[in-house]
Amino acid sequence: MGQKEKRTLLRHVTPFTGSIDGKVPAENVELTHYLAETGRWVAYSKASDGRVFFGDGATEPLARRAAGLRTLAHLEGRASGEVEGLSPEETKNARNELARELAQLHVLVTTSNLPFPNGYPKEVILTELKATHDIVLATDERGLIARWTLPTLLFLAGGFANGIIGKGAEKSLELLAKLLAG
Repeated sequence: MGQKEKRTLLRHVTPFTGSIDGKVPAENVELTHYLAETGRWVAYSKASDGRVFFGDGATEPLARRAAGLRTLAHLEGRASGEVEGLSPEETKNARNELARELAQLHVLVTTSNLPFPNGYPKEVILTELKATHDIVLATDERGLIARWTLPTLLFLAGGFANGIIGKGAEKSLELLAKLLAG
């Protein structure tokens, strides 16, 4: 096969499936989000017991598959008795810890002199951080917490990756993952 034929063939091959349904058992994706700052997609899948699992990838289908496979691994572990969740007291402590980190992140953004992207002003981020803080303290509903918290934290982690705001957002993302999967 010559170079010309290879180029023609490659133009007709898609880099991923166009189908959103990858037939991953237990995949129950409730949110996908593209983060332009990092050029990556993130998705979360909610298990039947309410736990939420994240996946990320270069394409939306890859992020969905990663989240679905993590959910499946959790459910298989739970069925075999290997996985136990957080106790109610541990869940409360995890929510409080995440809320404290979100409050600190709010202070970091408030005091920052860094420029924010056009179309996404600092005031919007501050409002979203306040709302996510309040939601984390107000509800145990993991899907709601993820839906409100994840996009803002991903934006900050990607948009300010090399700074203190990015590090604070990454820590908040770790705490969020602990809370949601616990």
